[in-house]
Amino acid sequence: MKKSRFLLTTAMLLAAGNSMAQDQVIDLLPDGVTVNINSERRTVKEKNLVIAGSAAKGYKAYFAATDATHGEELWVTDGTKEGTRMVKDIQPGTGSSGPSHLARLNDKVLFSAYTDDYGRQLWVSDGTEEGTKLIAVTYNFGDANPQAIYQINETQAVFAAISDESAEYDPDNGAQYWLWVTDGTEEGTKFVKEVKIDNPGKENTNQHSPFVRVGRRLFFKADDIDGHYGTELWVTDGTAEGSYLVKDINIEPDTQKGDGYTRDSAIDDMENFNNTKLFFKAWTIESGAELWCSDGTPEGTYEVKNCDTGVDENGVGKGPGLFGESWEVYKGRIWFRGWSPTTGFEFCGSNLEKDDYVVYDLFDLNPSIENNSYPDPGCVFQDTYMFCAANGFDATDENQRGGKMWCFDGEKCWIQKGNLELFPGTVCNWVKEPIVAGGSLYWMNEANDVAIGLGSGLYRLDDVDGMPVVVPTITSDGDNVHTLRNLAGTIIYACGKNNRLYVDKYTKPGWDGVSDAGYLEPDFGNGTSSGIESVGINSASDTVNVYNLSGVELRHGVSKAEATKGLSKGVYVVGNSKYVVK
Repeated sequence: MKKSRFLLTTAMLLAAGNSMAQDQVIDLLPDGVTVNINSERRTVKEKNLVIAGSAAKGYKAYFAATDATHGEELWVTDGTKEGTRMVKDIQPGTGSSGPSHLARLNDKVLFSAYTDDYGRQLWVSDGTEEGTKLIAVTYNFGDANPQAIYQINETQAVFAAISDESAEYDPDNGAQYWLWVTDGTEEGTKFVKEVKIDNPGKENTNQHSPFVRVGRRLFFKADDIDGHYGTELWVTDGTAEGSYLVKDINIEPDTQKGDGYTRDSAIDDMENFNNTKLFFKAWTIESGAELWCSDGTPEGTYEVKNCDTGVDENGVGKGPGLFGESWEVYKGRIWFRGWSPTTGFEFCGSNLEKDDYVVYDLFDLNPSIENNSYPDPGCVFQDTYMFCAANGFDATDENQRGGKMWCFDGEKCWIQKGNLELFPGTVCNWVKEPIVAGGSLYWMNEANDVAIGLGSGLYRLDDVDGMPVVVPTITSDGDNVHTLRNLAGTIIYACGKNNRLYVDKYTKPGWDGVSDAGYLEPDFGNGTSSGIESVGINSASDTVNVYNLSGVELRHGVSKAEATKGLSKGVYVVGNSKYVVK
């Protein structure tokens, strides 16, 4: 993703440094309103808190909330109490539309909602009542249950949904979710392909989801509609021809189904690597669960490292697997919880080239393989990778520090300085959901000692070597903070104890408004630009590029016949010519 930079004037910075240096936790909701936001640590989940907007128009947060008058409906906030309101009573009266699977599409949100007239279908909202509309009815005889909604390029998102055809294709085994694409309009919402998408709304307790965008394509877990391959790796660019099985990774025969059927490869922990490759875990009978990567081609999909070359008594690989740390690539590698035969589960990294695998043993108490630091997801702050790891809980051993925030500069790892003072000995700082916003690093310290003023609340760090700050707590017995988001430099989050929504109105003193602003805009990789430098391929060529007027390349090297198909209303540059869609 690309950092959205907020250019603040010197006067604004001085004012912020004087008037907003202290934390000011604000409850955004009116009395009697509660949010419904899943506490699972996934950026994509059924009940989500989604930021949408632009630097020019501003950013807003969308979520589902309930009151006694309207039931559960779509709400929006600009980060102020007066700017927090219900968007629309989609299911009128005290009944609920139950907005679910919220996802961003530029300055709008797409989501699933229920009405008595149409069941659960796909909706879009720009934050206004009149701009909140039903855009697709894919299943006329029941709930379409659109899920796995994800923006894949500058104008489109894909999603999984039940349709009239998919509901009846295999009635003995239940309705299938097939692949669709939308530009946020009714006319721009189209069926893409028959593919059995695996449990697209699945919930789990880590940060990973069954689908991840890499560049302008979405990788996801699926099978063909007749179940030949088990759940394997698929990819889509939003077109039928660009949606396909990447590779049948586990070719172990499925003897229960018969000839021509294979078992699944238990894909998990998918992450975006520099918009060029997919990082993921997969299982094969030869290796067990190991680190894989894919560029979307069969030959470019391979096992990066077989960390445990042993096999069990049945000849099955012992691969112990891994846990993806974050999508941020730091110093040329993606960092994760990996395993090695001498260290056990420790802090590892790879550039996803074959056999590239580095290990930092943070808990090296002998025997090291039995003493694991189990690092958790991190993020980059002040050009330092910040993450959570543990190196022992024996308070009598001065070398064991419990769970702490660690720092990594690409060469060495060390415990963050302030952690040693605020969390002495084996007192733990379990760093969950680390996120950068407004020049500071925020996280939730999970399940710590509430009696000594710590525990399950929001924490902040202004400098890598600084002292962590406990943001003012909301309840007296642990806040169970979750779903931290960057709302244009202000941190917004949910409190699980009372199911309400908060912001911490804090600006780091002297912050320049640019560095460590946090991520707000999607980065689609090569082809994204800030202006038109050239207008595509020579008009004599058989193929052209398509740009919008901001210079963003929407289509590359397509035939002239296909160049303008499906474009929404607007003005475009197609090849060397202006093209208007009315």
